[in-house]
Amino acid sequence: MKKILLALIVCTLVFGFSGESQAKEDKISKKKRTLIEKIVNIGNPGLAAKSYKDGYSKMYTDVLTKDEAYKGKVDIDAVINVVHNTVNDGFTEYYEKIVTLYDEAFTIEELKTIDEFYRSKAGKKTIETMPGLSKEIMNFGREWGKALGPKIEAELLKKEGYKIKK
Repeated sequence: MKKILLALIVCTLVFGFSGESQAKEDKISKKKRTLIEKIVNIGNPGLAAKSYKDGYSKMYTDVLTKDEAYKGKVDIDAVINVVHNTVNDGFTEYYEKIVTLYDEAFTIEELKTIDEFYRSKAGKKTIETMPGLSKEIMNFGREWGKALGPKIEAELLKKEGYKIKK
């Protein structure tokens, strides 16, 4: 089941954005598209592709090398090559979807303001700091959220007499 779910995720990531991206790409003015790409490239979307390649390469080599049917028969280099090629083939659609989302979310004036901010001292610090900060916030949020359920259940029992059955 996990293998099927993971395959669906990969297919969605690689092929899910294709059709509509080209149509929307044609509707974005050259000036706006240039500005969007400038902003998007600050975040280095190539790092996302590398992250997908590394993550999926590890996942599929681990899954296949642990599978009794393939013990000692897995060509790890071939697996990694397939993963990398699949991510590379889908990267244009991934990138175009990001451009389309920026186009839908921001006017050209807003994009100019964003670009100006990223060129400022505070903007440069944001670019440097945000990936690590976002990771810390996500990790904290995950832990905070896990602890919240039992607290809510305790309060429901204490204040309203409701016992949550599991």
